[in-house]
Amino acid sequence: MKRAFRFGTDGWRGVIAEDFTFENLELIAQATAEVFIEREDALKEGVSVGYDTRFLSDKFAHKAAQVMAANGIPVRIASSSITTPALSWDVVNNGSAWGVMITASHNPPRFNGFKIKTREGASAPDTVTKAIEDKANSGKLRARQKETSDLLTEEDMRSPYLNRVSSLVDWNRIEAVVSEVVSDPLYGAVNGDFLRLLQNKTSLRVRGIHLCHNPGFGSLDPEPIPRNLQDLMREVLSGSYPALGVAMDGDGDRLGMVDENGSWVSPHQVLSLLLLYLTKEKGLNGQVVKSFSTTMLIEHICQEMGLECVETGIGFKYIAPHMKEKPTLIAGEESGGVAFGFHIPERDGILSGLMVLEMLGTWGISLREALKRMERRYGPYLYKRIDLSMPVNEGRRVVESLKTNPPDKIGGIRVVEMRDKDGVKLVLQGGAWLLVRASGTEPLLRLYAEAPKERELERILNDGREACRSALSR
Repeated sequence: MKRAFRFGTDGWRGVIAEDFTFENLELIAQATAEVFIEREDALKEGVSVGYDTRFLSDKFAHKAAQVMAANGIPVRIASSSITTPALSWDVVNNGSAWGVMITASHNPPRFNGFKIKTREGASAPDTVTKAIEDKANSGKLRARQKETSDLLTEEDMRSPYLNRVSSLVDWNRIEAVVSEVVSDPLYGAVNGDFLRLLQNKTSLRVRGIHLCHNPGFGSLDPEPIPRNLQDLMREVLSGSYPALGVAMDGDGDRLGMVDENGSWVSPHQVLSLLLLYLTKEKGLNGQVVKSFSTTMLIEHICQEMGLECVETGIGFKYIAPHMKEKPTLIAGEESGGVAFGFHIPERDGILSGLMVLEMLGTWGISLREALKRMERRYGPYLYKRIDLSMPVNEGRRVVESLKTNPPDKIGGIRVVEMRDKDGVKLVLQGGAWLLVRASGTEPLLRLYAEAPKERELERILNDGREACRSALSR
């Protein structure tokens, strides 16, 4: 039985050779081409196509490009694997009507995916992806012309992107960073780009791990979270100098940081520090946009600074529209995606990592000291996420059950508010919170929590796990 196409948090994804096949790719590419032609002047302005380092990504990308060209759409395709931010920048820089990126981002190696970018370089909104879903699932697609290479050209998309990122950074401030930098692209599309930028622009001591091409990602999931960064943590502590670890996910739009003690620094902490840096040191202004699962510390900083803070659903398809509507200072999410108003409405791991280095160089302190200084000013905000393997339909059932019958207490603390913008968030007395949400990209139920103390955080997550089990049995 044929499975229906469904776009998740960011794109259509599936297991290679099961859902993500060349046959299905051709169907989704044809549906996408028809929507592109209907909604924008794709026949005149064309489409940019990129791909990451996953198994068969280059072949999938060329097949999608051929389908677009067979519909009369001029197509630029990357001449080598690139990051998603590089593809987004090519769309903007080249004036393409749309972009297509073959990647499953941070998903396990067995997955691949199909992302769509608007002419602003942003994730496509639900209105676009729903139209593509409907066409692909209808079985009423147009017959294509004979596939032709006349409208298809290969282009270097990496160099223009790296030049753009380089122009946004104050390299003199980065030069003041005294620690060594260890780069870990997790075998992904960033490859050695971050390392080479630092080597070419600074005299810093730099080294890297997991740089080679490995479609299996060394048996890691290419997501920059603690369980996948153990090698980076050891590498940071192995050198002769105090070091800083900088990691990106499989398609280079997420950032993970490891401090000089070999400890993971959460994306919530990184986003909060960058917000303080951009306002206090660079004098920038604008609204701040954060996803539903991101720390409440951002709200407190915005209140202090007199900045508007906007909370959205999870995924940059919800964040990007706000960035386009109003001047934006910074936007970010729990998963490590950070976007800057002076760039494009798109997460960018390389630019985010460079901005952290610029921040530390300006302040003249280590990352751990920067965190201590922020905690002294605002108090502790500890965060943790756990993922429970669960079919998508069961995960959604758990969430709906918790919405209609939420617990009175979690972790022994009274629930004072329930929010259901994306999943169900239980706000507890004193400001701690638990969010339960079905993943939009994998068969996982995600539990997110924030609390001021480690013991309290663990109690909240343990109670949350039990509440989910009870909800599933109802």
